[in-house]
Order: sequence, then structure tokens, then C-alpha cells
Amino acid sequence: MPRGAVISLGVFLALVGALGLRLGWLAATLDESALIDRYAAAYVAGGGARSECHAEPGAGPLARLRVVCAPPDRPAARHVWTVAPWGQLLSVDRPGDGGGDAA
Repeated sequence: MPRGAVISLGVFLALVGALGLRLGWLAATLDESALIDRYAAAYVAGGGARSECHAEPGAGPLARLRVVCAPPDRPAARHVWTVAPWGQLLSVDRPGDGGGDAA
């Protein structure tokens, strides 16, 4: 193989390895408590209480967990955020919202 091709392949593999380490580090150090607090803060900003929020395991292959916040006296007014492995929002479902799409 020509020398330039070997160097290009080596650089490409090094970049792929660095990206893999970075994403693995993010997934390993991001705990569920931080994710719950992040999305519960949006609920609290809207007038809810932090104690009305909890998390459930994600339902799909890309969903790490679902943060659910609902007042005990109005279960129909629940807010649900579906969170991906690195903490990004996959979908949100709020009362009066069409729901289902990330906002």
C-alpha cells in the first residue's frame, strides 16, 4: 500500500477511536439523577413541584429513561420527557400539546 493511504487510514482510525472514547465517557459519567433534575427543572419553572417528578426506564432502544411529572390531584396534567443515552431530548408530551416531538 502507498504510504499516503496508510497514514490516512491511521488518522481515520485514530479519530474514530477518539470519538468512541468521548461518547463512552459521556455515557459512563452522566447519571440518571442529573437527567431527572434537568427535565424536572422545566416542570418546576412552570409552577410544579420537584417532588411530583420521577423517572421510568425508556421504552425503546434509543430511550434511556422517561421523566414523568404529574400533580397528584390531576394525573391528566402529566408531563413526560423521553431522554436519549447522552441526555438529549427525544420527545416531550405535555397537556395541551400535540406531544411526541422534541421541543
